[in-house]
Amino acid sequence: MKNTHKLLGAALLAAVGVSVAIPNTTKAAPDSKTGDGYIEFTRDGSGGTTITKPGDTSSIITNITGVENKLFGVLAITPLDFKSHKILSDGSGRTYPVKPFHANPGTTDPNKYPEFQQANFVKYRDDRSTLDHKYKLSGKITTNFTTTLANGTDTAELNGAEITFSDMSLKSIADPALRPAASALKAGPHVLKAKNGTVEANSVDFVVNDDPKKGRGDYELVFGDAAVANSAENAVKLSVPKETEIMHGKYKAVITWTLSDTI
Repeated sequence: MKNTHKLLGAALLAAVGVSVAIPNTTKAAPDSKTGDGYIEFTRDGSGGTTITKPGDTSSIITNITGVENKLFGVLAITPLDFKSHKILSDGSGRTYPVKPFHANPGTTDPNKYPEFQQANFVKYRDDRSTLDHKYKLSGKITTNFTTTLANGTDTAELNGAEITFSDMSLKSIADPALRPAASALKAGPHVLKAKNGTVEANSVDFVVNDDPKKGRGDYELVFGDAAVANSAENAVKLSVPKETEIMHGKYKAVITWTLSDTI
């Protein structure tokens, strides 16, 4: 019955077609306009001048000078002090552990700048505006351990000296989603060998970040843990070959750390 009623209605409409006006509706064409949206991001102009305890922003270190506003590169390095030792000629071991870094010695404001022992570290940054954050951090002894002799003109080197790094960690306050994969930190120990005669010093990669979407932020490559007995000391050691003659005097070397976007 329902279907029949529909058919009849259609027939009646057809019968009076000339006397019934059917509206002719035309759809309007779509009309679009655009509006702009804005946001701007700027870099923190104070970045890079303050060095803190690795993985922590509350403990400021005043006796290391950071590089100001560097977007990509090494920001700070603790000096490696292998202490003072007596010269031994009996063939005994010539391996010397490093001193932990002494932060804020003799501070006059212990609440703001506390004095503490810290494992040695290298701090670097990648804050580039780029889609590719791949990089590597490498170390090399670029100037051998050298001392000036008593006559004031002659010098002596610790030929064949080696620095061994172990028990490493990569610390940061960066968003965990931005941090390099655990595999980016290359397993040690790593040995830096000073130039020995015609044999050039070697360069060793400590961190290799091969993920273009990871690695942005500030990071510290830390050697050992000052909170664990002897950990910071044993994480960095200097070894001198038995055949190398050691002179009286204070030796100094230069260890160069390089952050490169070529891996």
